[in-house]
Amino acid sequence: MSSSILANPTTPVSWSVTAAFSDRVGNYILRTLPSQYLIKLHLTHLSPHELFLISVIVSAFAFLVVVSFAKYLLAPDRVRLLHAPSSVPIRRAAYSKGKKDATESVSLLALLRERVPSLADPRGRLNAFRPTLWLFNGHLQTIYAAVFAERGTRHITYDRELIYFPDGGNIALDWHAPSRDDDPAPDRVTADDATPIVVISHGLTGGSHETYVRELVHECATLGYRSVVVNFRGCAETQLTSSQLYCGWWTKDLKAAVGVVKKKHPRAPLFAVGFSLGANILTKFVGECGEDCPFLGAVSVSNPFDLLGGSRALHRTWLGRNLYSRSMTQNLIRVYRRHSHSLLKVPLVDPASLVNVRYIYEFDEAFTRVVFGFRTVHEYYRMASSAQYLPEVKVPMLLITADDDPIVDPELHPTFETTSNPNLILATTRYGGHIGWYSGLIQPKRWIQKPIGEFINAIFEVRTAQDKGQ
Repeated sequence: MSSSILANPTTPVSWSVTAAFSDRVGNYILRTLPSQYLIKLHLTHLSPHELFLISVIVSAFAFLVVVSFAKYLLAPDRVRLLHAPSSVPIRRAAYSKGKKDATESVSLLALLRERVPSLADPRGRLNAFRPTLWLFNGHLQTIYAAVFAERGTRHITYDRELIYFPDGGNIALDWHAPSRDDDPAPDRVTADDATPIVVISHGLTGGSHETYVRELVHECATLGYRSVVVNFRGCAETQLTSSQLYCGWWTKDLKAAVGVVKKKHPRAPLFAVGFSLGANILTKFVGECGEDCPFLGAVSVSNPFDLLGGSRALHRTWLGRNLYSRSMTQNLIRVYRRHSHSLLKVPLVDPASLVNVRYIYEFDEAFTRVVFGFRTVHEYYRMASSAQYLPEVKVPMLLITADDDPIVDPELHPTFETTSNPNLILATTRYGGHIGWYSGLIQPKRWIQKPIGEFINAIFEVRTAQDKGQ
């Protein structure tokens, strides 16, 4: 036993050992840290024991930060579903011991909970989105989707069909049919005239080449369904043959495209999926159609819903103005330059000033609202916003969005429209960004096409069961 303890026999042995340990740690810190840091941090006047206590406090704080951060990222992000108190009833065939017995009525919400486990797993395991560890917020998810998403995305081969309009304009329909390369179960592969068709509309200045479109096309092919991507005017390497592009308000081209699809495959049931601005156009179209909607159901992904409110929210932040708005504006200017031979004919548009605009609302004020006959850009945004058409939706429609979407502010989510229309279900995740939803550590993959495919399959299976029950 040491002499210090013998000198004071009342000193506990454990305390003496602890004090010696703290002194050793404190002295180690004094020897390890460069002298300039000790002076800068005002640590030179502290005793080894005091340095030890400070290191313990700092370490504990750092540990709590790491644990909180890990919990923030690794805890399952349960999908939250918003719906009307009583969702729309859907008739489907009822089966007893493998034989068709009668028909039964189930609510849209019950069907989703039964057939779409990625959104409504009753055990609470599958209905969770876990973002990639290093893509832990909406900005990182969105930037990765824009810059790096091509890596690892499957190549899709399309059959292109051009359709022309009375004003001389055209759009391209890119068709894709399921093949044995797409489907691991060859007995499900069909390509006859009754094969269900998924109509897909892309985002701003996008097209069938976009990674989120190709991933959904592959998912549909795996399920045995045909896809057709509606490439709007001037998009996806199509030649612009009119003095008009497209915008969030213009649904006539989509209506014409659906008419061509129905005429080509009159026996095929149709479903529709839209992304971003394409989701706004699709939602507006479905609401305009009401009871005469040509689709059995629809999915809206990363829909802006309120273009005026979205523009104000986007330009309220530095990143919104200088990253997202400027990027989208430059994409629009590139499209304008690519088709300038046709767009120079547009009256009241000054090409020299148009190519110098910085923000998307400036482009829409200088070009979009002029071409489509609106008096102001705010009038265009108000008239084009799809949220006002949601009360008129008469088919099952799933709205999917992320709370951290840097382009679609969560305050614009159509909560009241959803809870008052039994045909709508709003599914939100805490993370995901704008058409991101990447999960996986080494090579991130999109999660979103899985719940979309499950919902499409559920609606088409109901139709198939109804047809067999007739």
